[in-house]
This record gives sequence, C-alpha cells and structure tokens, in this order.
Amino acid sequence: MRHKVAFVIIGLTFLFGIIININIGFSSTSIEVTTIADKDSYVDSAYETSNYGSAIRLFVGESAYNHGYPGWSETYIHFNFSNKPTSWSKAEIGISCSEAGTLPAVFNLAISLIIDNWSETEITWMNKPEHKDLIKIQAYDSLYIKIDVSDYVEGNGISICLNFSDITQLGYLKIISRESSAAPHMNWYYEETSAIPGFIIPLIIFSLLGIIALESHFIKRRD
Repeated sequence: MRHKVAFVIIGLTFLFGIIININIGFSSTSIEVTTIADKDSYVDSAYETSNYGSAIRLFVGESAYNHGYPGWSETYIHFNFSNKPTSWSKAEIGISCSEAGTLPAVFNLAISLIIDNWSETEITWMNKPEHKDLIKIQAYDSLYIKIDVSDYVEGNGISICLNFSDITQLGYLKIISRESSAAPHMNWYYEETSAIPGFIIPLIIFSLLGIIALESHFIKRRD
C-alpha cells in the first residue's frame, strides 16, 4: 500500500509539470566573445608614400618621436563581424599600448569612424580614407584603451582611426599591432539565462508533500 501511494504521488507530479510546462529562469550570466582585428596599419605625414601594414608597433601622434621629422601619425584598425553573437548587448574594442611618450598622466585620444575600404598592405598618408563621424574624444590614464562602439555596429565590419590630429594633443602612443600576441580585439558581450523544465519545481514540492503524507499515514497506523 505504501509503495502504491508513493507511485501515485510521483505520477501526478510529473503529469502536473508537463501540463503547466513553465521554465524557471535563474540569474543571467554575462558571456564574452572575442574578435581579433583582421587588419591594422599606421600612416605618417613625414613619409607620405610609406606603408606600415606589417609593423609590430603602430604609432599615433607626433612623427618627430617616431621618424625624427615633424608631422603626424595615425593608426587604422579594422574588425569583421563574422562571429558576432545574435543577441549581443555591447561591443567594445580593446587596444594595448606599449608606450605613451611625452604625454600627460591623462591624455586625450580621438577615435574616428572610417567608412571607406582600405588595404593593410597599401594604405599610406597619401591614400588614407577620410575620417567620418568622430566616435569620441576620450581621456585615458592607462596603456589599455577601451572603446565602446555599440552604436556603430552595422554591416559586416567596422574600421576606426586613432589620432591626435583631430584635436590638440602633443606626444605619441605606440600601439601593439595584430602581428603581436596582444593584438587589438573586439569583445562582444551578451546575456545568457539558464532555465530548468517546469516540472522540476512541482516535482520537488509534491515529493515533499508525499513524504509528509506517508509519514502521517504510518504514524496514524502505529497509533
């Protein structure tokens, strides 16, 4: 008799869970997917026709500290969206610098959006693409630069230009290129919510009630 009652309770529990079929969500988990830059280079007004697509360091700022001649250096970086998550919530570019020369403790950096296509092995000061929207002028106090580009994610990729020539900022930055281990990268963030089948909760509740009912039943029989 005791086993029959238990089987009836368990059967009703599963039946009830299947009928309501509710998923119980737990707290969301932040997931990160990383995309490495697929091309990067810098250009220099002191050497207008030179290409630096294979350089392991990219320059931004005054050319005098780079090549010894007055002028400006700008860095161009491109990311494709081949592994963009479907339900991403934030897109952030991360760039590591190896050196910040003659810059103040907090320095300003202009990040410009690039619309036109460009070639890593052919870009020079003479043929560099035009700066479009100024994504931001941001102050930094470290050698790791983070740029939120969530509002500019469209199409198959994004190009940006890091420069001081859009603002008044002396000094220079050395950026670690994609030819090195600490390559420029884009982090995609999205939320993932865990869920359990709806029948689990009623199963637990009815099992506990069943145990209590069985114990009460046999206590009464002993009395």
